[in-house]
Amino acid sequence: MKKIMIILSLLFVTMLIALEPHFMSWPAISPDGEQVCFVYKNDLWLVPFAGGDAVRITSTEAEEWHPKFSPDGKKIAFNSNRDGWTGIYLYILESGEIEVVNKEGLNILDWFPNSKSLLVRGYETGKGNIFYKAKLDGSYKEITSFAGRNAKLSKSGNKIIFDRRGNIYRESYKGSFNGDLWVYEIEENKFIRLTETELTEKYPVYSSISNNIYFAASDGDVFQLYKVSDNNFEQRKQLTKFKKWSARNLAIAKINDRIVFERFDTLWKYD
Repeated sequence: MKKIMIILSLLFVTMLIALEPHFMSWPAISPDGEQVCFVYKNDLWLVPFAGGDAVRITSTEAEEWHPKFSPDGKKIAFNSNRDGWTGIYLYILESGEIEVVNKEGLNILDWFPNSKSLLVRGYETGKGNIFYKAKLDGSYKEITSFAGRNAKLSKSGNKIIFDRRGNIYRESYKGSFNGDLWVYEIEENKFIRLTETELTEKYPVYSSISNNIYFAASDGDVFQLYKVSDNNFEQRKQLTKFKKWSARNLAIAKINDRIVFERFDTLWKYD
């Protein structure tokens, strides 16, 4: 086990920084905000949000990525190439057993509220990336005609907020391929563009307890953490003041808005 300790930052966030390992990635947070799952050395690990001992829960020679806690807190869905291709797997928290969902090359984005289906992204020739709804029985169906790279569902599961375009390693880029935030209203089959700025916005997440949306956006140098209320992107509130290394891969708890995210090779939290 690797020791995780909590260090108070001079900013508005707290850093989860490992004593030995670095290059931790893909943080996910449990619905109650008490546990964080992350990837280290291509395996999945669990650590308390408050800090403590990180416990490895997978151990293979393959790669694991995109862990996501189910809304009922009983499972962690994750991608793996352990069988030679990209598949969706479930880690059952109570038993430690791993179940196969499908092996169709779909990347996990989020869970639907009933914990029975996943929002995933796949690639289709002639269309590019599109969103699918994947059930735990292995079946899946198309939701949209195009998709972004990072996406989350609203509390009710009737909206998908996502980013489109934008290079996460070109924070200073201004141009026609900068990243913007969009929302797709599933029942109305309607796309709405939320941002249209010179720089890039990425990694949007909905709060389940308020009208807030959290996301990362470039300040011209790095991606900072921001918050808006009631879709008012003209009045965004900046939550961090990083001088170096961007905030990436945000994840939010369902019941208390605790947030974890990746920054360079360490994990951070906003509480």
